Amino acid sequence: MYTVTCKNCSGSFTKASNGSTQTVCTDCLYNGIFTKSKNTHAALSNSELTKRQLLNKLNKMDEKMDEIDKKMDMYDVDISETIDKRIEDALSATMKAVANKAALKHSQEFIDLKASIEEAQAKHEARMKTLLATVNSRSIEALKKADDEYEKLGKRVKELRMLAKQEGWKITSSKSNPQS
Repeated sequence: MYTVTCKNCSGSFTKASNGSTQTVCTDCLYNGIFTKSKNTHAALSNSELTKRQLLNKLNKMDEKMDEIDKKMDMYDVDISETIDKRIEDALSATMKAVANKAALKHSQEFIDLKASIEEAQAKHEARMKTLLATVNSRSIEALKKADDEYEKLGKRVKELRMLAKQEGWKITSSKSNPQS
């Protein structure tokens, strides 16, 4: 058995015998159908997996798929949160800009409205002071009148008591006289 270089692929291969005139390896000769082994049945069994190996590979693939699914779920949540945050920031900035433009556009109207409110408030305050002074003076006047009337009644009661004493009348209060 001799090792020779293949004319097609420049790889080394072993000839079956010294007398063999073979110059092309079996892979190139049969277009890669057979493996390096000359025994085709052994080559096929070497390339095939057993059922147990297939099940192990499938289980590993399932585990990896589960891990990938978990990571994808995390990425979906992260991406949606990021998108929500960016949209919220963009909308907030846009709303502030629109509000500022609207405020500048209507600022004179707000200034005029504020001035008219302050003017109306000043007028109202002056009117309330006038009304309060009027009510106050009237209540003082009514109080004086009540005091004067009370004094007059007090004097009249004294006069009547004096008269009752002079005439000898007996004075009793209305509470002590039960009405039957």
